[in-house]
Amino acid sequence: METLKIIKKPEPGKRLKVCAYARISNANRESSINEQIDYYTTLIFNNRNWEFAGIYADEGISGTTTQARKQFLLMIEKAKNGLIDVIIVKSISRFARNVMNLLVTVQELTTIGVEVFFEKEGISTMDPQSTVYLTCWAQFAEEEIKSMSANKRWRDEKNYRDGIYHISTNQML
Repeated sequence: METLKIIKKPEPGKRLKVCAYARISNANRESSINEQIDYYTTLIFNNRNWEFAGIYADEGISGTTTQARKQFLLMIEKAKNGLIDVIIVKSISRFARNVMNLLVTVQELTTIGVEVFFEKEGISTMDPQSTVYLTCWAQFAEEEIKSMSANKRWRDEKNYRDGIYHISTNQML
């Protein structure tokens, strides 16, 4: 089990309250979210300097906004109430695909001393240079979601022109 480069250090005689956030935008990829939950649960419990503060996971929800992400909002609320010291996330795109949402949330958390660590990018919000890195990576994530949306719209329009229709019978039944 690898050690993450968490910057925040526990106070003497205390352990850091660490949680993880997982999100998948496609509910059909249940195994992916379960793998993330298992991985982070094991990671947190195996570090004797950490206290398990939960795993928060949103399934089938886009990262472009925060309003529908109930687990994300609960995690942020708990962090604001002092129940979380460190949030570990697989990647910036799992945390947010909107530059403003990312930067505002990270700033709020950093102001109250909560560290967010983005594992894939190796970025900690406690690093003074993290804002520059986060802005760049978040812009990439935001552009990626726009590109995916445009590709889907193009494919749907092409299928329509070609006489290929998709009717969701699951919702009709």
